[in-house]
Amino acid sequence: MKEIYNVMEMNDLSTKMNILDISRIGGLTNRNFVVKTIDQVFVVRLPGFETDKIINRSDEGVIVRALEHLKIDAPLVLFDDVSGIKVSKYIEGAETMNAAKLRDKKTVIQVANLMKNLHTEADKVDVLFDINEMLSLYEKAISDSNARTPENYYTIREQALNIINTSKCDKRVLSHNDPLPENFILDSDNRLFLVDWEYAGMNNPYWDLADISIEADYSDDLDMILLSTYLEKEPELEDLREFELNKLSIDLLWSLWGFIRETQESDNSTNDFYQYGIERFNCLVDNLRKFQEKYIIEENN
Repeated sequence: MKEIYNVMEMNDLSTKMNILDISRIGGLTNRNFVVKTIDQVFVVRLPGFETDKIINRSDEGVIVRALEHLKIDAPLVLFDDVSGIKVSKYIEGAETMNAAKLRDKKTVIQVANLMKNLHTEADKVDVLFDINEMLSLYEKAISDSNARTPENYYTIREQALNIINTSKCDKRVLSHNDPLPENFILDSDNRLFLVDWEYAGMNNPYWDLADISIEADYSDDLDMILLSTYLEKEPELEDLREFELNKLSIDLLWSLWGFIRETQESDNSTNDFYQYGIERFNCLVDNLRKFQEKYIIEENN
């Protein structure tokens, strides 16, 4: 708790005497706290152990400031580009979403419209989220930390990249890149917010849509609602191919994230990050097979 008191006092947000309550809330990568003072409620984010190896906090600072006018993120109070400490205003009546809630058809439409607003209205930033660069960064972190990976990792990686690099979508928009269900917050007025922008950057717009589908376990029907709402038309074959192609990129990258985080378990010792990595890798293998059966065969006919 001392860290929280220091953040609040050093930034003139509150004194220790005026803090009424501090409670920890969820988060896989960082330590997050709700801080209640006499007259306001804040959320304080303290970066997780060694997350600087895979997250550029200065880039995150550029992005959260660029997003402020859209009012998609929780209202920003301060962001430290060096330490990565972030303080936001607490969203009134905040309800953290989960996969089941995100599968409600009305919520799927809300999510699609939020992503469309982000992708079309956000300013361009000089922060690129490139799958090949991210893989190099993560693989270096794995090598440096002697993290475990499956024996067939490089075989599957090569097969996946051969497909990923056939993407025909050159468009790059400011993307969240990690839209977990728990990163969506519903306020008391039924307005949807999206928080935790540490992986954000300019990326293929289908990445966010594909990631939502994966994390919330959407059915084919819900995928069609998501895509048709976002695109404002029925998705064509090329839209569907790009959507499924991005699922390969996502599973490949986040499997590595799990293997890296296993070596940093002193920060979150109750989480089995290696098992998470294995599950994502197995999803990659399964989705790779499905993609090859559906699209490679169709393209050859």
